[in-house]
Amino acid sequence: MQLRHLRHRPAYLVAVLCLAAACSTGKSEPEPRADVTPTGASPTADPPTPVAHRAFCSEYEKKVRLVYTVLSRRTASGRDLSITLTVHNGFERHLLGDIGGAMAVTARNPGSPPRYEWGDSPNDVVGVRALSTRRVLISNLGVKPLSVPAGAKVSVLGAWSRLGPSRTGREPCWLPADVRAAPGLVVGHPSGRWFLSVRRGQQLEKRADR
Repeated sequence: MQLRHLRHRPAYLVAVLCLAAACSTGKSEPEPRADVTPTGASPTADPPTPVAHRAFCSEYEKKVRLVYTVLSRRTASGRDLSITLTVHNGFERHLLGDIGGAMAVTARNPGSPPRYEWGDSPNDVVGVRALSTRRVLISNLGVKPLSVPAGAKVSVLGAWSRLGPSRTGREPCWLPADVRAAPGLVVGHPSGRWFLSVRRGQQLEKRADR
């Protein structure tokens, strides 16, 4: 299945600030800038090194939990399928980032969209306050539910999430997610419960770039 491209947002910029050494000519030392710490780094900027970022994301992952849930609503012609994302933010800062994904089915009703996709719009951004939980209905991002016959199953379901604490100068982190659906609804996942790893999410996004 051809997935639409997930639009990346511009990467955060990390400013490297240096203080000039005081001269020995008797001139007074310039007053320190208000946005610079005694070590010369911006108080809102984190270390940009890849190793530090990976270590941060490993810790961040322990405090943020994502759950994608497939919703099924009965209709006169069968069912309407849609998806919600619930973000449990146990981090002490506001969370902000991009989400994307797609869902396809084995059969659909005439006039229904060919698949359920999100992640190709500036609206596909999730923000969650510190130490709180937010539930987002993906259809609120402009995605129409899939109208399917009663016996239809979900043949493909993929989602990815790149989230991080806002206003810290850090790149967002790829995060894993739990997926929930009615038993037997999703092909390959009869129990309706499975785990979507970070690696799988990255693979899904690369497929969208092709």
